[in-house]
Amino acid sequence: MNARFIASNLKEAEEELRGLITRLESGEQVSFEDYHVAMAHIYHHLNSAWNGRNATDEQWRECIDEDYQKWQKFPQDLPMIGDDDYYDLPEYDAKT
Repeated sequence: MNARFIASNLKEAEEELRGLITRLESGEQVSFEDYHVAMAHIYHHLNSAWNGRNATDEQWRECIDEDYQKWQKFPQDLPMIGDDDYYDLPEYDAKT
């Protein structure tokens, strides 16, 4: 896995999430449009961290449109907690 690529995307998501939480907790009236933009930005980076986890540094630097489109989509190979296939990922070697 490309730890630098993953960390970079997670930091971007964290920054946006922290900013959104700060705005909400301060009592600011966040418009739907601002909320939508923030959530889309967060998901873009979370999805990219997962989908692009095996990207090479060159792929990351070049970031062709095909990779960008593939990385930002909601993961199709990420079972959610509680799903029957949660532990079926090949990289998951925990005993259940």
